[in-house]
Amino acid sequence: MPDNLSNFTFLKAEFSLLHSLCLQAKYYLYSCPNAVLLKLRQLLFDKADTIELRYTVLEEKIDHLSRALLAKALNGELVPQLPRDGDAKELLEKIRQVREAIGMAVEKKRKE
Repeated sequence: MPDNLSNFTFLKAEFSLLHSLCLQAKYYLYSCPNAVLLKLRQLLFDKADTIELRYTVLEEKIDHLSRALLAKALNGELVPQLPRDGDAKELLEKIRQVREAIGMAVEKKRKE
């Protein structure tokens, strides 16, 4: 069967192996349809398991990377630090002071 008439042409560019498997399944479907369908089902379940495993591994790596980046940022290791920048503790203290000031201003306004 010419490839340009196949229902699976859209797979060819990115999933050439799946494309060829689909073409073979379509070719053999008429000789033993049940066997082909069972084999395709098993193949797709195996592929789904592989994708799920890869997803889990990548998700764990992304979580670890996020924590590592945050730790490096808090330690000032991502970019060169200027002496006037201070450290994370000083910044957190400034943020706390600003929040307290805002809270007091809001309370004062409510009392008025």
